[in-house]
Order: sequence, then C-alpha cells, then structure tokens
Amino acid sequence: MYPTSSQAKLWTFTPQELERMRHAAYEQGIRKSGSSIPEDLYWRYINKKSQDLFSLSKRIEFNRYQRATALAFYQRIYLKTSIWEFPPSIAIIVSCFFVSKFLRVIRFCDFLAHAEVPEDFIKQTSLEEILPAIELRFIALLDFRFKIHLPYNQFFAATENGFSDEEKTQILLHLNNLLMTDALFLQPPGVIAIAAIAREVGEERALPLAQDVDIRNGIQELLNLQFNPMITPEEDAQIEVETLQKFAMIWTEENEKE
Repeated sequence: MYPTSSQAKLWTFTPQELERMRHAAYEQGIRKSGSSIPEDLYWRYINKKSQDLFSLSKRIEFNRYQRATALAFYQRIYLKTSIWEFPPSIAIIVSCFFVSKFLRVIRFCDFLAHAEVPEDFIKQTSLEEILPAIELRFIALLDFRFKIHLPYNQFFAATENGFSDEEKTQILLHLNNLLMTDALFLQPPGVIAIAAIAREVGEERALPLAQDVDIRNGIQELLNLQFNPMITPEEDAQIEVETLQKFAMIWTEENEKE
C-alpha cells in the first residue's frame, strides 16, 4: 500500500523540501566541479535528458510502466547528486539498464547495442568498464529502494466507465506529461491520476472520482506544475561536453582516494 511504502516515507516532499534538496545537490556539484552553469539552465538540462530517456526506452521497447519506472529512478538521483558527479547522458542509460534487468537477463554490451548507444560515447566514457561501480553508486543514491508506485492502475480504474476512448487517450497523455514533472515527489498516485483526468475533462467531472476525499488542493498543486526542457542544441552539446569532462575528473579523484 502506498501510505506505508518507501516511496511515501522517503520520496514524498513538500515543494519547499524538494527545492532545498535540489539546491543543495546543485551547490555540492558546483563546489566539486568549479562549473559556472546557472541553476535554471542546470535543471532545464536535466529535464531535456529525461526526454532523451523516453526516446531510449522506446528503442529498447519498454512499456509505459517500465519507462515511467526508469524515469522515476532518474529523477530521484538528482535529489542527492549533481550532473557533474553523475552525468545525465550516463544516468539515462544506467537507469534503463537497471530496469531491464528486472525483466530479463541481458549483457550490458547487448543492451547498449539494442539501445543504439553510439560507440564513440561508450569509448569516451569507458562505460562498460565503469558500469559495476557506477551502478552501485546509482543504487546507493536510490537508498536501495526500487519499488515505484505509479498512477496507471488508478487511471484505468477511474476511467473504466463514463469516458470515451478519445478522452482516455488524452488523459493518458496528460498523465505521462505529469510524470515528467515533480508529481511523484509531491502527491500519491491516485491524486496524480485524477489530476490528469481534471486536466482533460475539468475538476467538476474529475473530483467525484476521489470518493468524497478532499484532494482539491493536491489537484491544484499538480495542475500548476511546469516542465521546462527548453535549451538550445548548442547549450545541450556544451553542457554534455562539460559534464563528461568534469565527471572524469571527479571520478578519478574519488577512486584515487579510495
């Protein structure tokens, strides 16, 4: 049950708590890397790479549950680490590979080929060589908690009757868009599902689905969330080069200390 889950206990926050954690992770990264990337651009870059995660997950034929789980893992690590300590271009690969291992036995080299990860990137990052250590770091950043409560079951239950196929399709799109935001950090899955319904058909039809539970404030909080992945191709390329260079430096320094 969600209320007693690790997601509810460890990964649900107020907006203020979420902002403090993210700012602390950013500041930690700035100190370690010496970068001058502004915080707003920093978060837009992370958001842009979450879109790249969706593209990668389609290439490896994830279903919606697997894709959203990989996305949730990706979002969670940046509450505790920075893009210079764990570059998003590496994190999206590790996150999807980690989820894929729950589905079937697969070698990392075969996964990379299926995901169409460029050979140049694999060689540049020494990805196959660092995988055991980087995956262990990934697991630690997740606090060894891997079960994700997603709002899809609540969506299907709530829209089983009284909604057209067209409405269901649009609500599902809204639901996927909400999962790109901070929704899973702020509200239970059921509230997220009803917020997606409200976004399509309005609160008047959506709120009664909560069965007399007052979730109006939670719905409004979710409907007000913004997702901003807007960066230029030049910014994207520049930040990727910097994060990979700084990562190599930080990775070497930390491994030498150990």
